Amino acid sequence: MFQRSCEEYRFARHSHIITNMKLKVVVHEAEEGGYWAEVPSIPGCATQGETFEELLQNLYEAVEGCLSVDVPPEQTFEDGRVLEIAV
Repeated sequence: MFQRSCEEYRFARHSHIITNMKLKVVVHEAEEGGYWAEVPSIPGCATQGETFEELLQNLYEAVEGCLSVDVPPEQTFEDGRVLEIAV
């Protein structure tokens, strides 16, 4: 029977972490020109741009901002710890 050390198990488990997330985005043409978009799976996450390229750049920033949550360093959890993961 094959047995792994704790370090081998941790490496194997973490080497399979998915680092990309796919989200559906609804893009609209703005009445005043340019574009605006919303991310239905993240309530309140929306942005705009004068060009489509600017809109895409702003979308990445908007999603990152909507998904990031600041936890003050002094905040503690009784039965847990704070981890940061990449998606």
